[in-house]
Amino acid sequence: MNKKNHASIEASEKLVKAGIMLKTDYVWYPESTIYNDVWIFSTYNQFKDECSENDPYIPAPCFTEVWRELPEQCDGEYLKMFEDQGKTFCGYGEYTSIGHINPTNALIELLIWLKGKEK
Repeated sequence: MNKKNHASIEASEKLVKAGIMLKTDYVWYPESTIYNDVWIFSTYNQFKDECSENDPYIPAPCFTEVWRELPEQCDGEYLKMFEDQGKTFCGYGEYTSIGHINPTNALIELLIWLKGKEK
């Protein structure tokens, strides 16, 4: 599996901290409550089978799960996405995300910006 198709743990945490909880096929969950700095990447179904329903997890969206949350236009500007020197950028009009090696992380940054703009 190409890990660039899914959000990193850092980008996934940013989504949750921004109050954006997406329903996803994959999740990040801590290996144990003692060592919560080690995160496991797995399917949501595997997580449910191995953990209790009260155990913490962070949704790990894939590219398309984030993409479908973004509107085609914002303030009359179309969504754009491009790659430059191995990094992916996306945005609307004047706003362009910071370049990310992981394209899903670039989309997450844009989604967080957009939800913040709506508030």
